[in-house]
Amino acid sequence: MDLGVAFIVSGVLVLVRTAIRGRGLVQLEKHGDRIRQYYDVSSLDPSAQGVPSECYSHKWAMENISSDRPTHLRLFFEDILNTRTLAAFLVIALVMSSAAVILTLLLVESIALFGGAVAVFAMTFLVILGPSGPRISEKYLEDLGKADWRSLCAHDYLYFKIAVDSVRQWTARSAIIGITFILLAPWAQEVPTLVAHCISTLIVYLVLYPALTLAGWSLALAMVYIGLVIVLAFYIIPRAVWTRFSGGRSEEEEMASGMRW
Repeated sequence: MDLGVAFIVSGVLVLVRTAIRGRGLVQLEKHGDRIRQYYDVSSLDPSAQGVPSECYSHKWAMENISSDRPTHLRLFFEDILNTRTLAAFLVIALVMSSAAVILTLLLVESIALFGGAVAVFAMTFLVILGPSGPRISEKYLEDLGKADWRSLCAHDYLYFKIAVDSVRQWTARSAIIGITFILLAPWAQEVPTLVAHCISTLIVYLVLYPALTLAGWSLALAMVYIGLVIVLAFYIIPRAVWTRFSGGRSEEEEMASGMRW
C-alpha cells in the first residue's frame, strides 16, 4: 500500500475517532451540572489535601483504580498452576511458542504486503486507543452519569474536572496527530528514510563512537554503556515523551493518590 494513502486513511480515522470522542465529551460534561445542582462547588479548594471517603468518586477510584481484583482468567490459570503445575507449564509454553510463531509470520507477511503502512496503522491504532488516563476518565464520567445523586458530594466535582480535562487534552492532541498525518501524506515516501537516518545517526554518535572509545579502556564498561544508552534512548526517553504528550500524570494517578485534594 502506498504510504501517502496510509497516512491519509490514518489521519481520517484519527479525526473521526476524535470527533466521536469530542461529541461524547459534550454529553459527559453535563454530568457536572448534576453536582452543581445539589452542592455548592464554588468554595472548593483544589489544592487542599484529603477528600471525604464517602464521596462517590473516592469509592469509584478505590474500586476501579487502586484495587487489584483478579480476573476470572487469572484465577483459572492460578488454579491450574496450583493443581497441575507441570502440565500447565507445558500447555502454556506450547501456546505461547505457537502464538509467537504465528504473530511473527503475520508481521512478516503484513510488512511484505503493506510495507511501511503497517507501522503507520499500528501508530494509528495506538492513537485511536489513547492512553489509559483518558480511557479511565471516560469510563468514570459515564459511571458518574449513572450514579444516584444521593451518593454524590461536592468534592466529586473536583474528580469530575480532572476527568474532563484529561479527555479534553487528549482529544486536542489526537486531533493534532490526525491533521499531521494528513499534512505529511505528500511526503510520506520520505518518512521511512528520514526515520532510518535519524536512528542510524543516533546509534553511530550516541552508541558506537563512545562505546569504541570506552572499549579502549574497558570492554565491560563499553558493554554496560551500550546497554544503558539503548534502554535510555529507545525506552525511557520515548516513554517519558509519550507520557508528557499524552497529558502528563494520568487520571488514575491523580485519583489514586489524592494529591490534589
